[in-house]
This record gives sequence, C-alpha cells and structure tokens, in this order.
Amino acid sequence: MGDAIGSLPTPGPGPALPLRRFFRVPPPRERVPFWHVSPAIDMAAYHFSWMWVLVPLMLAGPNYPDDYVALYVAVLTFGFVHRHYTLGYVYLDPEIFARHRSRFVWVPLILGAGLLATPYLLRASIP
Repeated sequence: MGDAIGSLPTPGPGPALPLRRFFRVPPPRERVPFWHVSPAIDMAAYHFSWMWVLVPLMLAGPNYPDDYVALYVAVLTFGFVHRHYTLGYVYLDPEIFARHRSRFVWVPLILGAGLLATPYLLRASIP
C-alpha cells in the first residue's frame, strides 16, 4: 500500500506500470524534480487547462452572451478561489514549500520584476 493519501499501491509487474507512474500522486516527502505532481496531472492542470473552459463554452450555445455568462462566472469564481487556496498550500505548508523552495521564491520575484519593468520596457526603443 502507498504511504500517502491518494497514492497508488506498489504496482506488480505488467503493462500497468507505466500508466501507474504517469497518473500517480507522490507522497509529500518524495522529491519530484521534473513535475509538480505527476505528468498526467500537470499536463491536465497546466498545459491543457484551457480545454476545461473552451470545450464547455463551445457546447454552451450560439446566443452570446446569454449562453456563456453562467459558465464564465463559474470559471472566474473557481479560478479566484483556487488561487487563494493554492497560496496557503504553497507558502504555509512547510513540507511543500521545502520541496520546491526555489520555484516558490524565485518565480514570483522574477514575474514581479517583469511586471514592474513593463512600463519602462514599453517606453524604451529597443531595436
């Protein structure tokens, strides 16, 4: 049995091993150098997150904006709430913060510096 909630039992030999590695959620103390959680979860959450909104909007109907308003508000609400719960998950959980310390410190600093530099870069005449 796995050591963390949500982890899969240790797989036996067979063709299911690659799929179990692709979809598994690692325990909090395990180092994951290339993925945040696992390949499947990261790709669904980060690389293809636009599909979770675009596909339902395409199926919502042809009457703009009446067919889209409720779904649009739901997506904005989920994003707003999720963003704030994620901040607590990242910065208040010592195990998670220690596991990805450089990502959680340097990325916000670099993005913040880029945001502050934007007005100056827009006014600069860079060839």
